[in-house]
Amino acid sequence: MNIKLIIIEIITAFTLCTGIAFSDVSVYPVPWVPESGNPSKNGDYTGIKFAGVPAGGEIDIYTVSGNLVRKITNDTGATNTIIWDGKNSSGAYVASAVYLWVVKSPGKTQTGKLIVVR
Repeated sequence: MNIKLIIIEIITAFTLCTGIAFSDVSVYPVPWVPESGNPSKNGDYTGIKFAGVPAGGEIDIYTVSGNLVRKITNDTGATNTIIWDGKNSSGAYVASAVYLWVVKSPGKTQTGKLIVVR
């Protein structure tokens, strides 16, 4: 049997038994309201968290018009939570808006949207 098929079967069985899917990224809080005074509802002011980013995974954040705002790489060597601080690649804070994100890792791409409210 092909080794790739065996691996896929193992991953599928694990996901079905545990409810945990490999490489599923969750993004929170959305919307993110920096300095809102309510960290339990809107995060801890540090930024938007991307949980479950695989080792070597890349996060690309875009405006709705398709302009790249920021690229962040998980270079920790493990699946991890990566925090976007709400800054663009020049170090300036982004404006209130809807943004699109793409997480790319070997063999998988996941997309979504997030909102920053300043």
